[in-house]
Amino acid sequence: MLRPDYSPHHQSHTKRNFDLAIGGMILASSWPAELLGLGYLKSIMPGQAGYFRQLREGINVVKLRTMTDGAEAQRVYTRSNDRIPTATARFIRDIRIDELPQARSVIRGDMSVVGFRPLPQAGKEQYRDHLSAKEFGLWEWSRSGPVKPGLSGPAQLATFDMETMDSDFCQAAAEADIRNAREASLSGDVSIVLQTANLITGEVIDHTKQALT
Repeated sequence: MLRPDYSPHHQSHTKRNFDLAIGGMILASSWPAELLGLGYLKSIMPGQAGYFRQLREGINVVKLRTMTDGAEAQRVYTRSNDRIPTATARFIRDIRIDELPQARSVIRGDMSVVGFRPLPQAGKEQYRDHLSAKEFGLWEWSRSGPVKPGLSGPAQLATFDMETMDSDFCQAAAEADIRNAREASLSGDVSIVLQTANLITGEVIDHTKQALT
């Protein structure tokens, strides 16, 4: 299959410096939130590991464990009916505190601030079920070579409000991943970071309103 070229941005010093700058800022500013989240989650789920670890597409994904033991491994996408034990744990997950440990992977160079969402094999099979053979081939291409998984990315933004991993979800995410692979740029990365921050701020406001009502 004839495939487009990857954007040179994926291998540029500019992108790596951007990753180090943003990743470093996240680590420096968010470690109290990670420690508080970890302490709280350990208190409501005693006896369970505070961190969830899973190999996804060659990357060791590390997150705070916000779901009951065994539930994370059965999910490939965060849904409203996930087995999350408390409203506070849901808040930790919704505003992405659970993903803060991945900033260390950005500093190491295993991940990028902006990239594709790493999936377990079961998740990739769902895409295979919902995409044509050509679309699936291009989507796999967009997640290889110089393209790294990211803390956020265009696919995450495109599917932010979707709760079901159906054909519409997979189509939107695949198109966004393919576009990122061939059109990535510094300005695009900055835009995605700002949009992600805006969405997370919206989640904080929504949870605050719910708590006050």
